[in-house]
Amino acid sequence: MSGVAASVAARRRPTAVAHLGQLPEAGSFVTADAAGTALLVVRQDDGSVRALANVCRHRGARVETEPAGRRKMFACPYHRWCYTRTGAIRSITFDDGFAGVSPADLSLVKHPSAQAGNLIWVVPDRSTPAEVTVPAEVGTGTLFRAATLEVDAAWDAVEARVGAAATAITPGTFARWSDGYAEVVTVRPTGVRLDRTAIGFWLLTDDGAAPGTAETHWAERVARLRAAGT
Repeated sequence: MSGVAASVAARRRPTAVAHLGQLPEAGSFVTADAAGTALLVVRQDDGSVRALANVCRHRGARVETEPAGRRKMFACPYHRWCYTRTGAIRSITFDDGFAGVSPADLSLVKHPSAQAGNLIWVVPDRSTPAEVTVPAEVGTGTLFRAATLEVDAAWDAVEARVGAAATAITPGTFARWSDGYAEVVTVRPTGVRLDRTAIGFWLLTDDGAAPGTAETHWAERVARLRAAGT
């Protein structure tokens, strides 16, 4: 498969972008770049989770620049267009030229998403629903920590190295289990030209994990993932 075809395929497959443990309350959010698609994943007031395009409808700037946090609303740093947690437009600064435009046309674009194994899954190009079956061990684990590592290596090479030592959940997303820990790793191209690689990593624990070993387990796995990206 050519580089272009592989990148197109990566945009059409479900990818994990967040764990519910990262979104503990209404307004909690994480941002992610999934195959060139900037995403804003937000816990809603009713407890649901919504995946939005992290792209202002005015000039295309990133609305949220922090990797995670909690907001009552989201304000684009460029011209301060403000959006609610649902992505609906809340206010427009200097709204000349937008008279008569439906507010729905100015809301952040919503991406179809799904929850499986306490993970939030998105198809970056919105072509199909994010339908995923996740091993039970992933869904029962408690999130210890999450991180996104960015590396310069080609994403398909990193994916091959990571996948060689893990079980595939979906193309590009893998899991492995050991000593009371479940690890979920997703590899996706990132950047405008899809010339960088983002490695999403979630470490989950269960009752079988030995007390006091999580920090060591985390450090070892992050080191191995960084090595896979070289």
